[in-house]
Amino acid sequence: MCSISQAFSNSSFQISFAFPNVEELNIDYCSDLVELCGDLSDLIELKNLSITHCHKLSALPEEIGNLIKLEVLRLKSCSDLVTFPTSIKNLGKLQFLDISDCFSIKELPEDIGEISTLKKINMR
Repeated sequence: MCSISQAFSNSSFQISFAFPNVEELNIDYCSDLVELCGDLSDLIELKNLSITHCHKLSALPEEIGNLIKLEVLRLKSCSDLVTFPTSIKNLGKLQFLDISDCFSIKELPEDIGEISTLKKINMR
């Protein structure tokens, strides 16, 4: 039950400078995470983003579409997540999307069909 939102909102901390080569980021059970910062999109080497059991997460930043190397996007059990930004269509290498137990998502964006590399979607 980490408290990470303050670390992401601190203007002096730039995640891309701290972790320029990170390929995988796992955020799990962060009870205070309501939104991701746009700076996350500066992790240009990121291939796997897993945000699970962050029940207060309600939105993804529009900048998430800048993660052009992203292959896996796992948002499992983010029960307040409602929708995706339109930039999701820019994730040209995305192969796996997990939105299991994301009860507030009522529909997927039409643009998701533009991701030709998408092979698997979990939505239990």
